Amino acid sequence: MRAIQISDQERRRLEKTVNQRTAPAGLVRRIKAILMIQQGHRPVDIADALGVSDRWVRKWRGRWQAAPQLESLYERERPGRPPVISQQTRREVINIASSRPEYDSDSRRTTWSQEQIADELERKTAVKISRSSVQRILGERGQRSSRRRQ
Repeated sequence: MRAIQISDQERRRLEKTVNQRTAPAGLVRRIKAILMIQQGHRPVDIADALGVSDRWVRKWRGRWQAAPQLESLYERERPGRPPVISQQTRREVINIASSRPEYDSDSRRTTWSQEQIADELERKTAVKISRSSVQRILGERGQRSSRRRQ
């Protein structure tokens, strides 16, 4: 297979990314494959060295040739299951968690539990979600509700 051409500037970007400790392992593997192709190695040899298939090597070579820049080696967005909980419901969970519960002389609560947030959401909007969904929504935003021992 014919070697590919990489500009000096792009080569520096690729090598810099490979040497970053925080670079995703998959991206580093793809960059190494491109650099090996540029050096004239065969896809089968590259596949053996990197522990991938030669089809995988050809796939990323094709993406590189279509757009010879670092960004072409990033993973593409993949279609997946659409979110089940709407953004509006997520915002409402966060609003509830950020507010103070109404004072109840019987419980004297000053913070929400995850279960109480789910109950309050259902009372306000008639949308029912689980306690674990509340936990995930708050966790995505780095928030926490108070934890109740069970």
